[in-house]
Amino acid sequence: MPEGTTIYEDVQERRGELLISHRYGLKGHPDFLFEQNGQIIPVEAKTGRTPTHPFPNHVMQLIIYCVLVEDNYGVRPPYGVIRYPEKQFIVDFTPEQEAALAQILTDMRQKSLLHDVHRSHNNARLCATCGFRKYCDEQLASQQLLL
Repeated sequence: MPEGTTIYEDVQERRGELLISHRYGLKGHPDFLFEQNGQIIPVEAKTGRTPTHPFPNHVMQLIIYCVLVEDNYGVRPPYGVIRYPEKQFIVDFTPEQEAALAQILTDMRQKSLLHDVHRSHNNARLCATCGFRKYCDEQLASQQLLL
């Protein structure tokens, strides 16, 4: 964990307040926020296996938390931390990362207006855990085959 003072926790025993970004239309609960030399650093704690590099979806989740910190506390975090069981990764909060988030949100919002949205991956495990699998005619494998 980063050095500094814990100013926010969202864990089972202690629920943090919902942070909102009206600018991006986002809401969320980071796991932890640390104040460090006037900066506020979001930390996302993950369970499961520790990857050699942070998963892209985890990076974007952390970038969302950086946006939420900036919009709720008025301080732009220089970075955030993704903590896996065996390793942690520091992710810089750059204008490029924020632009990538904005593009993903634009794409998602445009696709939400479409009648027919196609599968965006070739990962059978993602299909097996998808909340829309019973409505999808593009499943890669039945759930029973993956269990």
